[in-house]
Amino acid sequence: MSKVWEPRDPEIIQYWIKSCVEAWKYLTNWERGFIEDIGPKYDQYGKLTEPQERALERIYATRTK
Repeated sequence: MSKVWEPRDPEIIQYWIKSCVEAWKYLTNWERGFIEDIGPKYDQYGKLTEPQERALERIYATRTK
């Protein structure tokens, strides 16, 4: 049986978004657009979809130090 996806803790998501903004110059144009899009939506709705969260995690893991 496959594991059901559970959203990350909101503090982690907020930290990842903040870190990506701080690493702005290292992001591709697509990554910048993605962060610009999900940041306000996360603030408004307090959640991301599973694909959005996975993309954010990938950006955070590859572009921040």
